[in-house]
Amino acid sequence: MGNKKLVSIIMACYNGSESISNAIASIFLQTYDNWELIFVDDGSIDNSIDIVRKIDDKRIKIHQLDKNYGRGYAYQIGNNNANGEYIAILDVDDWWYSTKLEKQVHYLEKNKNISVLGTGMIVFDSDFMPHGIRNCYEITNNSKVELKAPPLAFATICMRRYIINKYEYDKRLSIAQDMDFLQRICLNETFANLPEHLYAYFENKKYNWDKIKQAFLSRIFALKKFRNEYPFKSRIEVFKCYFKLMIYWIFDKLLISNILVLIRNSNIDDKMKLLFLQERDHIKNYKKNFPVENKSIFNNNL
Repeated sequence: MGNKKLVSIIMACYNGSESISNAIASIFLQTYDNWELIFVDDGSIDNSIDIVRKIDDKRIKIHQLDKNYGRGYAYQIGNNNANGEYIAILDVDDWWYSTKLEKQVHYLEKNKNISVLGTGMIVFDSDFMPHGIRNCYEITNNSKVELKAPPLAFATICMRRYIINKYEYDKRLSIAQDMDFLQRICLNETFANLPEHLYAYFENKKYNWDKIKQAFLSRIFALKKFRNEYPFKSRIEVFKCYFKLMIYWIFDKLLISNILVLIRNSNIDDKMKLLFLQERDHIKNYKKNFPVENKSIFNNNL
């Protein structure tokens, strides 16, 4: 691989058999090829791990947990077994644009003062059609910030190795553990964001009140850990969470909750849509010749 630095890709999986082939195919299609995939099966009861085991590539390292511990625990197992100079995240429901790793590593190599780098994301639905973008703006932060919601999309980040040696996921959190992890990083480390959508994020348009409620309550739990360091600001942020939770509850009762899902995203233009479709079709075509013993296990759901 020449002088290319190794990137460890952490993938935590719980019952991801319906989409995992797209996620992994997008890794193989990266223009940056010095990577390892740390696949952590978090007690899946489907055939997710069987799909990954049949892929013939030594860069894939599999870790199977004996039960479902939650993503925070699984992510930490991934970090503990990562060998790369850089660490990236990819969820089994999502996939990358083919230049994502190359652009992030190139930026971090040129900007030694930045420790964590995010990108924009394009949001797609169950029909594999894009319907919005998020976090597609430029950020460069070189100093400590106040306690607030992290300005980066966790799923998109690529970070230097010392970050995972310094920070751990809170295993008490079964949801929103990614925001808690990123919160502590953004409070103390330098970060930036590329104004390009390089991450394709699956979002079900159907509103899920129980999941929304659990996410807010986990966020509140995480914020309370900062009471000593940020006695006033932490309480303000907790109040904001309760207020937002109330708004979601009202919209749920009025049966117009799906509006809240849609307004989280910015509109996409024709150029963005075309690029998404090109990347999507690239994955679809690549899967036909995927290095796997039995291609029938790779559903062609694109």
